Amino acid sequence: EKLDRGGVINLKLLRYIIGECNYGGKITDPIDQRCLRNILSTYICKDISSPGYSLAGGMTEDSTFKVPPEMEEGEGYQEYIQNLPIDLSPEVLGMHPNTEISRGVSEKNQLLEGLHRAINGHSGDNIQRLGSNDTKKLETFIENTLEEIRSPDAWFDMQNVRELFPVAGGHMYNAALHQECERYTTLLTTLISTLTELRHAIRGEILMTDNLEKMAEEIKADKVPEVWKTVSYLTERTLTSYVKDLLNRLDFIRDWATYGPPRIWWLPGVFSPSSLITAALLSYARQQEVSVDDVSFEFDFESQPAEHFSRPQTASSASAPPTAREDMEIKIRSARSPRRPAEGLCIKGVHIEGARWDSKAKLLLECEGQQLCSEGPIVWLKPKLRKDQAASVRNAVGQYQYECPLYQTQSRRTTPGHTSNFVTYIQIPTTMKPTHWVIRGVGMILQLTE
Repeated sequence: EKLDRGGVINLKLLRYIIGECNYGGKITDPIDQRCLRNILSTYICKDISSPGYSLAGGMTEDSTFKVPPEMEEGEGYQEYIQNLPIDLSPEVLGMHPNTEISRGVSEKNQLLEGLHRAINGHSGDNIQRLGSNDTKKLETFIENTLEEIRSPDAWFDMQNVRELFPVAGGHMYNAALHQECERYTTLLTTLISTLTELRHAIRGEILMTDNLEKMAEEIKADKVPEVWKTVSYLTERTLTSYVKDLLNRLDFIRDWATYGPPRIWWLPGVFSPSSLITAALLSYARQQEVSVDDVSFEFDFESQPAEHFSRPQTASSASAPPTAREDMEIKIRSARSPRRPAEGLCIKGVHIEGARWDSKAKLLLECEGQQLCSEGPIVWLKPKLRKDQAASVRNAVGQYQYECPLYQTQSRRTTPGHTSNFVTYIQIPTTMKPTHWVIRGVGMILQLTE
């Protein structure tokens, strides 16, 4: 009616009513809300009344879905809509063609999960139906795992950690190290106790409880037991891959507790990445004597790999293990190594889902065919005062900045009882508008699903 009178519709208001009022209470995740706003901007815009306007927002050359020409009667519009194809290609929705691969993998996993449940049942007498071969495999897994993970003391000595890296004096990275060691200690203690109980139950030395029976079935299906997940970091890996990943993480934490903070942080090895990033901001805020709310990150990107830790060598350590005193000096000098960035964090181990990183141009580009994820660059998170960062962003010319979300796992879901799957935002330079990457759901992942 307003258009008939020659009026103009307030498109910004219309987007706000639909995106914030109608759906605002139903979509609670800020990243999902951002995606919704960008999708609405594709359809609720000035060009939507122009015949021939692509309803895919100009993201594809497919001219099938476009605004029809003006017609005198409404039946013509209905016929036009009915003749549109039912099957939509990912490009029409603003997605990359590789999205079809992701959908196929997801459907395959759901089918296999359903078949496994149908074959093995949900509960009951499964453990009693295990043959001698299955029981032997379980015992072999238990023995090998217990031998590999050992006790927490075999990885790091908490007393030495507290002495070498005291929290007093506002050493935020030392506080993060203490938290990491405590969390991994809790996880290892749970793994050892539950595996030991299950071994005794299989041998008939103790009663096989429902929880132990469930754990045995999960191990048989190569799944991480639920009792472990309650004290574990977020993971979506199989059990075999989980144990290997855990050992790599323990190696990383042990080196951190031995040689001090690394020059290049392997961020997937940290139990709580958000806590480490917060420690970097707090450390810089203390140096500048400002509130942590006045500090944020700038981002620099590198492509050359580097060793995690700097290990100084003494004259005796080149040919023989160092003495206790020499070992203490190595730890202290390594903890104060000037080769690390003076401020912030250099992180590696990130992957980009839905796009790829061009190491030469240092830009975010379209992913290649049949490529779901690509290796990301080394990122230097440089803390800076917000007022200084705003000035530097305004001076950047010729590029857009895509605010890319960083997640711990590929599903991007947060498991109840755990910390958020979302870690932080990383601003990545690109020549395309950020809307393009937002609708495509491009994100950075620390741990890929295998």
